[in-house]
Amino acid sequence: MYTPFFKNPVEEFKRCVATLKKMLNNLHDYNGMEIENYLSCRDGIEWAIGKLTNHKNLFFYLAEVNELDEKIRKNAQYILSQMDNGFIEDYRQMFNIPKKWWWWYLDEYTMEAEK
Repeated sequence: MYTPFFKNPVEEFKRCVATLKKMLNNLHDYNGMEIENYLSCRDGIEWAIGKLTNHKNLFFYLAEVNELDEKIRKNAQYILSQMDNGFIEDYRQMFNIPKKWWWWYLDEYTMEAEK
């Protein structure tokens, strides 16, 4: 599923967090394809966290992830509006994305929030 740029999970975590932060802080500067690519950085964060379960700084890493996740959730409607229709659903099916990778289910998340 996810192929890390760095084999070291701390380095991969830092790279993915920095990249995703950049996108979320300047969200309206990016087109749909760029947003899709940046969103895959959240996959990298999940990969790294899975490798860092006993790391001394895990608590701090998770706090940083929670902040990013909140920004993704807050901007879910906008993120979806920039993606090609059906992209996120096709992506999930093509790569068999698990439900725990909720950022690839933003369409379902926003539908739930509207109820």
